[in-house]
Amino acid sequence: MISLGFGLLLVVLALLSIIAVMNGRALVRNSAAVIHSHGVLSRVAEISGMARDIQNGYRGFLITGQEEFLEHYMVADANVLSRLADLRERVANDPRQSGRIDALEASIKELLKHAREVIEVRERLGREVALEMIQGGRGKDIMEEVRRTMAEVMAVEESSLEKSRAESESVLKGTMTAAILGGMVGALAVGAAIIVLRADIREREKLEKALVAEGDREQRRIGQDLHDGLCQQLVGIGYLAQALENNLQGASDQNARAAHRISELTGAAVTQARNVAYGLHPVELVEDGLMSALGQLATTTEETFGIPCEFECPRQVLVSDNVVAMHLYRIAREAVHNAARHAQPERIVIRLIAREEVVSLEIQDDGRGMPARVSRKTASGIGLQTMRFRADGLGGDLLVNSKPGMGTSVTCRFPARVAKVEPWTGHGDLETGRPTPMKPAAAPTPGATSA
Repeated sequence: MISLGFGLLLVVLALLSIIAVMNGRALVRNSAAVIHSHGVLSRVAEISGMARDIQNGYRGFLITGQEEFLEHYMVADANVLSRLADLRERVANDPRQSGRIDALEASIKELLKHAREVIEVRERLGREVALEMIQGGRGKDIMEEVRRTMAEVMAVEESSLEKSRAESESVLKGTMTAAILGGMVGALAVGAAIIVLRADIREREKLEKALVAEGDREQRRIGQDLHDGLCQQLVGIGYLAQALENNLQGASDQNARAAHRISELTGAAVTQARNVAYGLHPVELVEDGLMSALGQLATTTEETFGIPCEFECPRQVLVSDNVVAMHLYRIAREAVHNAARHAQPERIVIRLIAREEVVSLEIQDDGRGMPARVSRKTASGIGLQTMRFRADGLGGDLLVNSKPGMGTSVTCRFPARVAKVEPWTGHGDLETGRPTPMKPAAAPTPGATSA
């Protein structure tokens, strides 16, 4: 479904691109046609003005005899035929206009001939004779023919302009329709793909959380089995070895020493088994189990690695949900072990700080920190991914700040609603938020009561 949705989107985009290219070419053609038509109309208007200058010039000279009326006439006489040639070149590819341009050129030449004859007669024979030449209306008829032909040429070009305008509007409407429909189809396709993707992500997250929870439950079960089964048996063996040692005292010192050695090894095995059991099931099913487990983690880290490790908790944070407490403990243990193994710190601090709506679990060391290239490499490591996943499961986030030579800080912030925060206990400073170290009582070692 996801592939189909995005595939359909790609098809829609491809079709829109093809339509856009085709419509763009059509608009370019229409623009060229519009420019051409306006050029023809402009040239026809110029020729029409020259024809009027010719008519007005020879008529004004005929009536007044003043040569100033011939100024515009002479300019038009000198340029009108070149303008006609330019007009003919502009419409050379339009068979509809060729005949009209021929007729227009013939009419203009006839108008020029008539004007020259009138001017010549006026200069040689006088005004009266020249007036007799125009009384027949020949000049008027020629001018009417010029106007009619130019009107036909202009009508053709205006029709072309209207056609280009209609085609441009059609292209624009088609483009807008295609864009709207394509956008709707693309949006629906992507929306469907996103819905399926979100459902798949939710299902995967649900499965991942179930797998993590199942893993934690299995670890608790194994830890409980070690505590209730193997540890108790080893304790029993230790008592038997001690009793055997007491019975052999005086009778066989060598066997008594052997029994004593068996008792010592059994005690060491009990301690080791209890430590393994505690590592698998560190958080007791009580509200203050998290604080006890973190305090025990600090103690165990200091004993194991020989690095001073402190747990600071200025006000009680009671977590009633054992799954939440287990997630937080696993985050803290992973961060503490990473610091102890790789950062070469002189001190590690575990802080559990409760504020109004947010609780922060921070693990800070003063070690060598992580170089930038190492930080990028380890950013996708399994340990960090697991910590981020656990933080996401709490509805919180995980922040890792590290600079070379300045230590590393790993902070998990999560909503206070997942924890029960008790009133202020007097430890630390509320104003500055700088907590004072608080060493909670060490968590009871599994099997201590039986021992």
